[in-house]
Amino acid sequence: MNYLKVSKKEKITRSINSNYIIHNYITKEVSKNASLAISELNGEHGKTKNIESDRIYFVLKGSGKFIIDNKEIEIKKGDSLFIKKDTWYNIIGNMELILINTPSFNFTKEVTNQNS
Repeated sequence: MNYLKVSKKEKITRSINSNYIIHNYITKEVSKNASLAISELNGEHGKTKNIESDRIYFVLKGSGKFIIDNKEIEIKKGDSLFIKKDTWYNIIGNMELILINTPSFNFTKEVTNQNS
């Protein structure tokens, strides 16, 4: 197959925690090279990193900050941010974000530390 259209009603929704919901559109089952999701954050995400995938975030709505290497990076609607694989970060804010993982997101490669 050379293409796949995924409609809003076909998305797969997961609740990561009480503050973070993610809607998966393009998954590793479709493409091993890249995945696409829309996430909704209302509060704090929690410290995380992916040991396999680089990430690109694009802010659709709202604002907040990413905390990477003890630096606060303010982000708002229309901004984008690249995070290299194996980088610890946290997100705080009220935002709707596009999230692209390359290669595709694999849950077994995600590491979280809610206490940091």
